[in-house]
Amino acid sequence: MITMEQVCKSYKVTKRNAGFGEACKALFRRDHEVIHALHDVSFTIDEGEMAHARFYSDEIRKQMPKCSYRKYTISEIINSVINSGFTLKRFDEHPAWANEKVPGEFTVIARK
Repeated sequence: MITMEQVCKSYKVTKRNAGFGEACKALFRRDHEVIHALHDVSFTIDEGEMAHARFYSDEIRKQMPKCSYRKYTISEIINSVINSGFTLKRFDEHPAWANEKVPGEFTVIARK
């Protein structure tokens, strides 16, 4: 089970004004604003439950299939694309958010 209670997240971002003069001013003085992305968010995801299931009623959640985490190898991903009759055009590997040395996501571009 995953439980999040009273989660808050804010970002400090630089204000950017249009125009060359404003860009020159920003070299010496930058104005910032705080963006509040999350404020006091709480939720629970039960074991095997899909994260988006929490947006549905309990009755519908009980009908949803259980989800399990599965790690795929690169060869399994590429072979499933090819075996489905697609021609692979591009395959990109993107780093994980927590550790750039570990693959996190893949983008496959293919044509049928």
